[in-house]
Amino acid sequence: MPAAELFGSVAIASAVSTAIGSPPSAVHAITDCAPAASAINAATSGVHQLRRILRIARSCAPLWLGVAIPREANVDADPFELGRVAPAPSAKSIALRAKVQSLAAQCHLSSAVGEFITDDWIGTEPTLAATDLISSLRASLKRRASSTIDLDRAATSLEWFADFISASSRRPFAPLAHAGDIQAAIYNSETLELFGEYIRSRGSRQKGRIGAAIASDTVDTYVGTVKILASLGAHHRITFESANVVMPRASKAHRRAQAPPGERKLKRGIRAHHLRALVALGFDRTSERGIIDWAAGLVAWNILLRGCELGVVPGKPLDTARDAVFGAITWRSPCHDSSGLPWLVWDVVPAKDTTARRRSCPMAIRRRSAGPLGADPMCTYDAIFIAWTATAGTHPPDSGRTLDPSLAPRPFFTGRDRGPWDTEDTRLLARRFATALGLDPSEFGGKSFRIGGATDWRDIFGADAERVIKQRGRWQSDIAFLYQRALAETHLRGSAAVADADHADLESLCLGWVQPATFR
Repeated sequence: MPAAELFGSVAIASAVSTAIGSPPSAVHAITDCAPAASAINAATSGVHQLRRILRIARSCAPLWLGVAIPREANVDADPFELGRVAPAPSAKSIALRAKVQSLAAQCHLSSAVGEFITDDWIGTEPTLAATDLISSLRASLKRRASSTIDLDRAATSLEWFADFISASSRRPFAPLAHAGDIQAAIYNSETLELFGEYIRSRGSRQKGRIGAAIASDTVDTYVGTVKILASLGAHHRITFESANVVMPRASKAHRRAQAPPGERKLKRGIRAHHLRALVALGFDRTSERGIIDWAAGLVAWNILLRGCELGVVPGKPLDTARDAVFGAITWRSPCHDSSGLPWLVWDVVPAKDTTARRRSCPMAIRRRSAGPLGADPMCTYDAIFIAWTATAGTHPPDSGRTLDPSLAPRPFFTGRDRGPWDTEDTRLLARRFATALGLDPSEFGGKSFRIGGATDWRDIFGADAERVIKQRGRWQSDIAFLYQRALAETHLRGSAAVADADHADLESLCLGWVQPATFR
């Protein structure tokens, strides 16, 4: 049913489309909700009708779709908000979410598994404030729950699932009548099993690989994603572990049939001697772009950052509470442990934080010497100081964090098109370094600074560096190290001394050998 026909007019359908943040073609994700149609027919006209439609849209949208109704779209907007404002989604993210919403409706996931939750009110008729409060809470909950979903993976999984539903004409999932409804659970499990077999039998759809075998892990990922989306929409798990007996064995047989996994792709590290060689070659460190790039390289190498930890994960908006912003840096005065030299603390939240429970890790960086600012090109502290001045247009504070509320949330490093730095910027920088040194750029990537930095720490401190590397690299330590604390002097001394590392790593001397992840 067209959106305009359902809502009574093109104007109202357009308003709902705008409020939801999706194109009109995606509005039909809500039209599957039977209560919406009856409620709208009973509504009056004008403002009251639009207000009621928006409230129904918020409550009827499946949980995992995360349909967000902005405050501006609510005629009776109130000041109610929940916690810190989430980062604004990018245009690409909005378009991708609309695509996922449309695919979900096409796959009948918006109403296939169980009924929508209806509110049971105390008393006879709820007040407008009460219904708006519940709508605000529900919309906020949906936004938060949906923010954990990888939209690219969801879109690919749903494209496969839509093809499977279209080809098989099978109703995808059956609602569970009660908590122990084993028959419905078996039906839903078989849908997922058949879906996995459908993907395996069809082969790849990627350009240049049409029909090629798909890895077992990839099939399991697509199946698992659809299972998660359907469960979120139903507000309960759509099947039981006891009903999942066929899929694990089918996946095992699939793994046996496919070729063994290959070796890790070669990625070399950017070492201290590489950086010193770049200085000797006159690599740009003085232009505005050169200042930022040199500081980014030194910071990533010194504190063992992943490619995205210099800024943001590609495609994700800047999160001012977790990403590399001006407010993440604390400038510190000279002290005994810093050998009388100024130092700073850079707060890093690990990018591989799938549970969003990891704490911020303070990374200490000391100035290497008391000479003129910038005289030592290998001094990470100086590089950060100079980049701050060039980007912010003002010197950093003598001590503490910046007090400028407009500067604190800004990304410290900017990459392509002056947007927040991301993994691709780190990869391109590593390859620019490699090209300038006459090395094969394809052997370098976003992890090169992290690899090289960790190797140099080991070079300087030997076996004693293992614990410092784990702390500085934000790798999860073994439980045996739980109660052992990091020494400030070790980190501060190391942040300056690591630039003197000069020994070759084994991988560079063994042509064609790539160090495996389990190599110790």
